[in-house]
Amino acid sequence: MKDADAQAFLEFMSAIYDYYSKPEPSEATIELYWLSLSDYEYVDVQRAVTQHMRDSSRGQFLPRVADIVRQIDGEPGDIADSAWMKVYHSARKVGAYESVVFDDPKIHHVVSAMGGWLRFCHCDLKEEPFIAKEFCNRYKALGNRENFAYPPRIIGIFEAENAMNGYPVEPPRLVGDTAKCLTVQRGGKEGEMLKITQVVGDSLKLRSSNDSVLEDTTKTGRG
Repeated sequence: MKDADAQAFLEFMSAIYDYYSKPEPSEATIELYWLSLSDYEYVDVQRAVTQHMRDSSRGQFLPRVADIVRQIDGEPGDIADSAWMKVYHSARKVGAYESVVFDDPKIHHVVSAMGGWLRFCHCDLKEEPFIAKEFCNRYKALGNRENFAYPPRIIGIFEAENAMNGYPVEPPRLVGDTAKCLTVQRGGKEGEMLKITQVVGDSLKLRSSNDSVLEDTTKTGRG
């Protein structure tokens, strides 16, 4: 939310408390809601409160911050599943050769922690359910953490080989909301989580923070 939304938010909070027959909220309470929800757009907060009110089981109670966030973001399991599907489809559509930037830093963290882009692009049907489960468990484990390491982009084969051989590196493919992708890219740290350790001939090896090594023996980078 923006500063310009402050007055409307104040009136909206007052209306919510009045609807639930509660005393007028204190300035401290309103500020707490404001700070906790400031990352969201005001219209999304309004919509979330309306959806909460319509909830047959929870709607009878005054919405807490967690209730509003749940309405906007969804349940943790649903969010993790959605993130997995975004990675799954991107791995098959984009492939292992292009670098990618997702609109969710948690995806960067988890993909890197699990060994990098090659593992997701080259998994077979037998591995897929296990990779999906591990991804979702790791994603959910991050919870609402804001401070965690992640790289600015997930490195593909072309960038890895071209960078090490002194060739130009093409921009990464953006997956999802463009503005959020750029924010994620700016917030990541070079060399964080995923490091290239060796390129020998046509063999590309990537080492993740858990020291697992993945190898691709197909096409070399572009010069």
